[in-house]
Amino acid sequence: MTRRLALALAAAVLLPHTAAAELSPDRERFCSLLRHCGLPEPTGVCDGALRKQTYESERCLEARRINAQGIDTGSPLGYRLFQFLGARYQVVFASEGELALSPARLAFLVDDLPLAAKLLTHFQKTHYSAEYLDAERRRFKCSRGGVLSAVAEPILGSPAAGRVEYFGSGESSVGVWKLKGLALAQATLWPAAEGRRVGYRVRVVSSPANAAVNAVMKGSLFRSLVEGYVKETLEDITQAAQKLQAAGLKDPPPDWTPEDRRKLAEFLKLP
Repeated sequence: MTRRLALALAAAVLLPHTAAAELSPDRERFCSLLRHCGLPEPTGVCDGALRKQTYESERCLEARRINAQGIDTGSPLGYRLFQFLGARYQVVFASEGELALSPARLAFLVDDLPLAAKLLTHFQKTHYSAEYLDAERRRFKCSRGGVLSAVAEPILGSPAAGRVEYFGSGESSVGVWKLKGLALAQATLWPAAEGRRVGYRVRVVSSPANAAVNAVMKGSLFRSLVEGYVKETLEDITQAAQKLQAAGLKDPPPDWTPEDRRKLAEFLKLP
């Protein structure tokens, strides 16, 4: 085989794959965002890609912040996250308020989601479930009744630090709509007053798949339902903690293991 023929065969094999990589929607979103916002491009990933979209300044501010705080554009997580942030459509839901629960107690429950799910299911009579999917207890799967399920992981911060961000995929039933997709959830917590009260601000960023879904998700009815679910879940956590405080651990449910009871005893000692 001549050298020229070998090169021609190699090109025939490699070029379709290269073109497909350049034209894939996720790669276009990723590269468009990085180039528009001046973020570092991983070597070779954006070769030949075009900047097909422009973005409002807020979109770049968030992407730059996330990159500056440690999410590398060249990492597997960075690729998934920045192509998500580069989607054509973006809808943001926000909810804030105060809870009759101390920051320490709220952080304790958020840091042990399976335990929190047991507590909420027992006292609030709404079925919650949660399980960790890795040995490091980072990536988790959770659900609330029949309206929400998600697989996610914390990517920045921690509950104890007062700010935590999660990224993952989920499915939700909101009114008559059933939707699924990726989301970035951000929670900020702070002591609100003397005693057991915490202020919170929750922000959920989603990327609708098309114009029709975008129109639905931006509607006032859909928005009020989503933000209502956030408030309901936080109120469930607060009320379950208060009921545990009143009931103590004298008559625990049979599915609470000795380790669960030990952890909840620690919880009740927190301010």
